[in-house]
Amino acid sequence: MRRFVNWARTASCVPAAFVTPRSEDELRAVLLDAARRGLTVKVVGGAHSWSDAACTEGVLINLDALDRIVTVEERKVTVEAGLRLDALNEALAAHGLALGVVGSIARQSIAGAISTGTHGSGPRHGSLASLVGGLRLMLADGSVGDLAPGDALFDAARISLGALGIITRVTLACEPAFRLEELAAPLPFEEAVARIPQLVREEAYVKLWWLPHTGVVQVYRCRRTEADSTFRAFARWFDDRVVNRVVFAALLRLSRFAPSSIPRINALVRWAYFRETRKVARSDLALTIAMPPIHEEVEYAIPIERAPEALQRVRALIDRESLRVNFVVELRFVAADEAWMSPAFGRDSAYIGAYMARAGGIERYFAAFEREMLALNGRPHWGKQFSLDAEQLRDLCPNHARFSALRDELDPRRLFDNAFLRRVL
Repeated sequence: MRRFVNWARTASCVPAAFVTPRSEDELRAVLLDAARRGLTVKVVGGAHSWSDAACTEGVLINLDALDRIVTVEERKVTVEAGLRLDALNEALAAHGLALGVVGSIARQSIAGAISTGTHGSGPRHGSLASLVGGLRLMLADGSVGDLAPGDALFDAARISLGALGIITRVTLACEPAFRLEELAAPLPFEEAVARIPQLVREEAYVKLWWLPHTGVVQVYRCRRTEADSTFRAFARWFDDRVVNRVVFAALLRLSRFAPSSIPRINALVRWAYFRETRKVARSDLALTIAMPPIHEEVEYAIPIERAPEALQRVRALIDRESLRVNFVVELRFVAADEAWMSPAFGRDSAYIGAYMARAGGIERYFAAFEREMLALNGRPHWGKQFSLDAEQLRDLCPNHARFSALRDELDPRRLFDNAFLRRVL
């Protein structure tokens, strides 16, 4: 039987069947057939979630064949759910349009990205789900409904964890295409921490990378500009295929077998890459990065005012636990959201990510990181790794109870169930 493994190799399963429907009618037939056979169904897109949200022992559905752009209007685009974000960005650029915010990686399907709460980094911008102006949802009985703002299900369905039904179409708000100037510069750790409140107030797009075992934080700011683009496709390809897949990946393999070398490796990487740079590019190209080497991620959304404390806590726990961490800690910012299950629901949030390629101490690092973020009233990113169960999540997520009740109403026979949903709901 064919095994499914996600991109990061952190989750896998052996489904009873893989299917790739080419229309809503074919998708409906798959759902009804699975229900008759007593099988569950799940949908997978780009397989870029670190969590096991897409895993199933039932029928695994891939929507790659449902990837059409349905309509493009002045300020919105409607697409089928299987369209990948990088293809959408290219299509919008050809129409002189852009999304107001995108995540760091654009290999996900649009439905998978919004359903897990994927986000970028801009204190004035919500997650990708905040751009959704409408969606089509197929329920367990095969019926289809078009949802819009104000509809009873809309804010539940925008970040639905695959629990309510299968999204088949999405309408997204767009804006005229724009370029961004990325200004990056290293700052001493304490100075960077002290400047976080100012950066949040002043910058539309900003993120921070701290490489453990160094005293430097790289601050990335992106500002709108009319300047000519400096983007070079070959440079992005080289970063992806050579720097990340060969050079950085080799250093990470070395760190796995020789953990004591990690501080020296990090110092080398900091010297090579944490420096002042200026780049100008189309907005989505400026906000995305080359595909990183395979690694693992835990990420929590905390109240934005606690971002400085969060970064200090992570540095302290690495020192306290004598950990050797071979990947950056990333700090990003997201405006408050109204989607029920958004980690940023009801509050402007800082998302802080603990990342690490597989090496000794990773379990201790992630467990300690989660404890620190829970102390800050953190909520986990659904697409990343986390250990919390339904009992813990009920206390953290204000809409957990009503979302679970809605799921019971829409899918009483648990057609869309899997181990992930049993744990979190």
